[in-house]
Amino acid sequence: MFSPKLIIVDSLEPTVKPSTKNLNGWGQNIFIIPREKCSFHRVKRQGKGIKNRNAIRLAVLKKMQSEETKIRIVADKNHEGSGVWTYELPASQKASIRTLPESLARPKLTDGCHLIKSSNGFEGQIWEKEDLLFSRWWPQNPSPRQWQLFLRKSSLVDETTLPPCPELQHLDFRSDLPLIELDQDALRSHLSPINIFITGLAIFIIAFTYFATQYTQSKLKLHQIKNNIQKTSSDSSEIIQQRRKAFYNMKVIDNYKALGDNSKPFLGLASVVEVLDKQDLSVSSIRLSENKLEIHLTGSYDISMPELVTRLENTPNLKDVNTQQTRNRLIIQAVLTESH
Repeated sequence: MFSPKLIIVDSLEPTVKPSTKNLNGWGQNIFIIPREKCSFHRVKRQGKGIKNRNAIRLAVLKKMQSEETKIRIVADKNHEGSGVWTYELPASQKASIRTLPESLARPKLTDGCHLIKSSNGFEGQIWEKEDLLFSRWWPQNPSPRQWQLFLRKSSLVDETTLPPCPELQHLDFRSDLPLIELDQDALRSHLSPINIFITGLAIFIIAFTYFATQYTQSKLKLHQIKNNIQKTSSDSSEIIQQRRKAFYNMKVIDNYKALGDNSKPFLGLASVVEVLDKQDLSVSSIRLSENKLEIHLTGSYDISMPELVTRLENTPNLKDVNTQQTRNRLIIQAVLTESH
């Protein structure tokens, strides 16, 4: 049940014929390319990783038939090389479909020479240490002479003792094919410099739009808070000036993205401004760290420290208030409460 659905391509025309194997499979559709539509090549290793694959592709491109458009590289497990299959993709299918040469859809064989019955003919194979080293297809069962020519061309068998043609084998398709397979050539195409640039540009635009939206929302929140505080302020020009300074400092806090609810620092600062609205004080600096607000003020004042602490702690936005006073300087420290 949990295996890909295999579809044998009868020809390179739009029509395809489902195989009699794994019809009810679950996974990607795999289009099986008949052996007679595939070419097999052997290429020695020429480096590592992508460098090796690119060198192999370049070497095989010189040997490919004009109509062949797909290259599938199968690296050896125990030899210094790769088996490379080239074939034409089905005309009605996109280049991104999953395809597999018929020979790769059948099980691996033991060391030696084998004659396999393919979907539309016969295939000779030479295996060694789980690596396919040579392959050829015939429309009819090969004659003894054709088999000997096949062995000589492979250069893998001692010509003085050529083995006879083995018995014909009928092999089912493999049942252990992976459900999903990524096409490395398609991935390289998707990861081309132009695609990376376009993707990066799209990510930049999305990120810019997101942060611009967040900034606009923050500005709107700040504007709403400013209006609410202005509604509760007095007509005194001195109080209005102090509140303008308070809003300027709140903007600085917002720009540094203080932890917690964005409105808490503003509400806490508004509480301080409200309590000290008749004092001759101006804010020199504001610090916010771990939900604690520290305000430095300069100027003169006539309110006692116990009264100041009591009035600040009676506000809904501050608690655990501490004050320090020096010459012409007042420091207020408090913990911000959750806004309601």
